[in-house]
Amino acid sequence: ALLFALLDQRPSGAAMGRLMEFVEALTGGHWPMLALLVLALVIVKAGVTHVYALFTIRFKNDINTRVLQAGHARLIDMPYSELRARGQGDLLNATASETWQVANAAYILTRLAVKLCTIAVFAVAIVTLSWRIALLAAVGAALIALLGRLVGHAARATDDRRFGQRQADRQRGQPRD
Repeated sequence: ALLFALLDQRPSGAAMGRLMEFVEALTGGHWPMLALLVLALVIVKAGVTHVYALFTIRFKNDINTRVLQAGHARLIDMPYSELRARGQGDLLNATASETWQVANAAYILTRLAVKLCTIAVFAVAIVTLSWRIALLAAVGAALIALLGRLVGHAARATDDRRFGQRQADRQRGQPRD
């Protein structure tokens, strides 16, 4: 629809034409400005996503390095008898795997914060553009979330039934796929 608006043409389909008339009524007929605003928002989102990816890679590596160095420093300061009792390989393995878990937890928290900020920026942009479009988007998002919950609940219930049936078959000695 935005491509037709940029080219100042009307689409030939009746449904598309009605959609364009509806959006035109909402926006006051400022199609080129609406299309440029959407394009600018897409470009800004791509830039934010790229900067975010660079930031999180650096952030995860920095956290991992700091935690790993602290863990190794503790291993070096540990009395030899305690180190011998625990097993050097087990301690090094635990230190390495735990550092990645700490880095992943920090990554998840920063990802959540950035996603919330992105949602806030786009929500403000949509509300600034048109409160009607923002209301329509909020209702659509709520419906999609509700549909996702319903489908997820049904899938989990089906999986639970299949798992229970497999367990019962195994107990009877009848393996299933």
